[in-house]
Amino acid sequence: MSSSLIVSTIFLEVLAAVFGAFTFFFVLREYRRNHQLHLAFLAVSLAAFSTLFFLTYLAQLFYIFGTIGQDGVSFRVINLAFVLDVTFMFLAVVAAFTRSRRQWVWYVVIGLGALFLVTAALVRHVGIIRLNGLPFGSYGPADLLILATAVIVVYLGLIGFPATNLIRNRIKGAQQERSDLILILSGIFGLLFVTLFVSAMLTRDLLPLFVCYLVVLAKQLVMVPGLVAKRHPDKLVVRQPVRTLIGRSLQLKTVGLNVLVFGALAFLLVTVTSSIFASSSIDSEESQIARTMRLTAQEHGSNALELEERAEWFASALSVPDPSSDMDETDALSDKCASLNFFGRNLAIHVFDTEGTLVYTNQRSSLKSTEIDIRARSHVARVALSGETHSSTEEAITLHQDTVLRAAAPIKDASGTIGGIVILDQSAFLGFFEQLQPLPSIVAGGGYIKDSGATYLTYGSELPRSVLEKLIDLPQDDYVTGWSDGFKYYLRPNYSSDRTVDGYFYAFATEDSISREYVRIMSLVTLLSLLATLLMMSLLVYVNRWVLRPVALLSSATRKMDGGDYGATVRYESADELGQLARSFNHMAATVRDRTRELNQALQEQRDYLFNTAHEMRTPLNIFRWTLEMMRFGDAGELNEEQLELLEQMHQTNERLYTLVNNLLDSAKIEQGRVALKKEAFPIESVIDETAANLAVLARKKNVRLVWEGPAKELPPVSGDADRLKQILVNLLSNSVKYTQEGGRVQVSAKRVGTSGPERRDRGEFIRVDVADTGRGIPEKEQKRVFSRFFRSKEVVKDDISGTGLGLFITKKLVDLHGGEIWFVSAAGHGTTFSFTIPTHKEK
Repeated sequence: MSSSLIVSTIFLEVLAAVFGAFTFFFVLREYRRNHQLHLAFLAVSLAAFSTLFFLTYLAQLFYIFGTIGQDGVSFRVINLAFVLDVTFMFLAVVAAFTRSRRQWVWYVVIGLGALFLVTAALVRHVGIIRLNGLPFGSYGPADLLILATAVIVVYLGLIGFPATNLIRNRIKGAQQERSDLILILSGIFGLLFVTLFVSAMLTRDLLPLFVCYLVVLAKQLVMVPGLVAKRHPDKLVVRQPVRTLIGRSLQLKTVGLNVLVFGALAFLLVTVTSSIFASSSIDSEESQIARTMRLTAQEHGSNALELEERAEWFASALSVPDPSSDMDETDALSDKCASLNFFGRNLAIHVFDTEGTLVYTNQRSSLKSTEIDIRARSHVARVALSGETHSSTEEAITLHQDTVLRAAAPIKDASGTIGGIVILDQSAFLGFFEQLQPLPSIVAGGGYIKDSGATYLTYGSELPRSVLEKLIDLPQDDYVTGWSDGFKYYLRPNYSSDRTVDGYFYAFATEDSISREYVRIMSLVTLLSLLATLLMMSLLVYVNRWVLRPVALLSSATRKMDGGDYGATVRYESADELGQLARSFNHMAATVRDRTRELNQALQEQRDYLFNTAHEMRTPLNIFRWTLEMMRFGDAGELNEEQLELLEQMHQTNERLYTLVNNLLDSAKIEQGRVALKKEAFPIESVIDETAANLAVLARKKNVRLVWEGPAKELPPVSGDADRLKQILVNLLSNSVKYTQEGGRVQVSAKRVGTSGPERRDRGEFIRVDVADTGRGIPEKEQKRVFSRFFRSKEVVKDDISGTGLGLFITKKLVDLHGGEIWFVSAAGHGTTFSFTIPTHKEK
């Protein structure tokens, strides 16, 4: 049994009822506008359609909870609603396509005749069938044939009338009406519906009926706009029925969207919650069965021990007379037993001699003492005659043949010789079903079965003997449950006083009883969920109409401001809180607009200042750089070793300052959009070779191995600015060398790929360059800011490693300008791999 299929079917029934009611009011509104007869018939058909599915759901709900019996009276009312739906739909089609009054009269007569014919076929007794546990009205072969024939005639008419109209218009050369095509499609859906419905009734399967419901909804969805568009005064509605009818009403679109969204949410909610609740309910009932079996077994064991003690006490107080002795001695035994019998009326006392002859009993019975073969009938008696006290569940000795809890003890004289046995019988408390209140609905039957196979105290229906024999053969020490031959069993052994298995408490459920419980819970959860959903939908429609309009205006203005339009305002005047919110928003927007303008102006001034300052600084730095170079090479005279060392320090400091100024200039140019690429085709391997060679000296100074192995196969040339690409590589390689410890490794590789990267995934031919190092890595919490301007890791700042925080910012902007992507993979302490792509050169 598929719980999802049951939930989906129930959900579709309620959805169809809601959809029918929604379209009923829609068609009724159109009828009030145009006063066309076929719309009136269509409104009646939709009302019957909605009632049909609503009553189907209610009848299933009442039947599952036991309110409706097997006679199927309520389902006959549903069938009548179905006949009304089909009949008035036929009349609506006839009225939409018939212009002659005489033809109209004949069609009405035919339609009403079909109504009475089908109704007469359906008013007979209707039983109930269960499809996967879900109840439906059943049909006899003759009823099903009449119903299918009548419905097929209706849907053939739904196809025939518009098809005839299409042919007539084509012959006349008139414009075709799209509504005719829509109605033909709905007729085809109708024929498919009949096929699926008959299949579901014949196969007793829920899946065809579920698909049938989907087809019915599709049929209604296309049929209603098609019939409303017929003879409509608006020609746009005739040409495009669905789009025009739905699109011309904002409220209709809103309600339709709400129905769609909340319907989907309700379906998900019902599917999840109903399955959970149904499974929890069944688990709870199974736990109740297991708990009650355990308590009953414990109580049965306590009663058995108490009865054994009574039997031993009774035996110690008696001596068995010789059966051949005179009557006085037997009477004396009876008097003594009567004086000792204070255990209650439910306790039966039997005394036997060693030959198994009944000497005394306090029970009335027509059996003679010679007719009771206690040795053959009682295992407890045989154990007692061997000298041991024992108890077990057995049949009563009297003619009533009740199941009793029996205890037997030997009667011994002073020398220990067994002179007879005393047997005490007490009503066996094996009916654990009396404790299951209320009785779990999944239980179909149960009882108590002896280890020998004898069955006692059966409740409900009986298990097949083959299943009972399998249960006895199951090896178990405690409660077990499982499936056997389509029955789910619950079994618990019951032990005698000597810890041997006396018998088994058992209960069982069938697939039908379990599916009935599933359907019961699912129907209830579906009802509650859908009622809540309908309430929420109604409230949302009201809120959307009266409250959400200013909220929508605010949302629209907010989106405009988020997109950079700081001139957006909310045009909503009201004295309520939303009006105040709108005025506050407009005031805030004006403030943001002014502040943004001031901020942009300040940022621009800052950029200009940095650009101008960096530009002015580069000229003296260049002069200073050239001067240092001349002094290093001896143009200003020979220098000693100490002077050269100081000069080298000045040179390195000047280079760092020169790089900082260049980075500031590049950053300012990029933000101002003043960077222009000199694109040309060139091999990327040569740029990597040159860059790697220039940085090899720096890597050797730090004892870092810089590895660049060219690709095995020559790469196609790339399209870009070679100087800027070299700048990208310098930034990445210098960072890798800088943040890699001594003895580490930096490796560069390049290959051809088919996408730009993991973010945009642009298709094309690209060259991907990877720069991998074994350095310190980037902490995860800082990875999102790596390409930000002036960003530097806290650990780097803490370790006093030089840098400006502009290198990766500039690198990303340059890669973007080339049409590629840049990304990285890093883990703290495990190195970093930066990757970027550059598009290959395409011949024009």
